[in-house]
Amino acid sequence: MNNDKLGLTLPQIWGIPSPSGDFGLEFECEGTLIPFHSPYWTAKEDHSLRHGYEWVTNKPYSINKLETILNNFFENANANNCLFTDSIRTSIHVHINASKYKLIEIYNILTAYYLLEPLLVKYSGPNREGNLFCLRISDADY
Repeated sequence: MNNDKLGLTLPQIWGIPSPSGDFGLEFECEGTLIPFHSPYWTAKEDHSLRHGYEWVTNKPYSINKLETILNNFFENANANNCLFTDSIRTSIHVHINASKYKLIEIYNILTAYYLLEPLLVKYSGPNREGNLFCLRISDADY
């Protein structure tokens, strides 16, 4: 890799515009679920789950909207009598807009995550380690 690129952001390297927003969320859920739509969320049927849905934020949002978006999800879930089942197939995905970070910063974040992942997985509970639906970096082939 050319070291000149380490100080550039990915949009600068690829020559594309930087996307807006700080994050996006996906909640994969199983249980007694009634899909709901809101100004922030869209429900999609997810066939990797048993009788499950995936709720996805409908666009990237700024971090100052996080509390509003989470409250909206749980208010809608409660209003629709959704009962969530604990399952090894379900997960929460947090997508971070990394376009503002320089390539060297992304490498640093990935290295820190690699070093901390064993501790984070242990903290996540006994069903997380070895879960084939979400492998640790050290367990994945690629």
